Amino acid sequence: MSKTKTASDGPKGFTFAEKAIIWIVFCLLVGLSTNILIFPAMLLLSWSIMKWRGQYLSKAPLLNRLYPILTFLAGAGLIWWVIQSQR
Repeated sequence: MSKTKTASDGPKGFTFAEKAIIWIVFCLLVGLSTNILIFPAMLLLSWSIMKWRGQYLSKAPLLNRLYPILTFLAGAGLIWWVIQSQR
């Protein structure tokens, strides 16, 4: 007899694309419920952290880590600007 495959035999959890779609929809909902500028700011922050973490783990040269750091600062600055404009 041969064993039939079941759903539990496959990989568990979400794929990277599914996680990205869930995160983008979450950021969009937060942006629509507060201020639409929060949406790109959250995406910039999450992209920069993901990129920086990947480059840190792969021991990339320090100059290659500059773009994620600048992107993180741009996202943080955008969030700061939104908070300041709502006061």
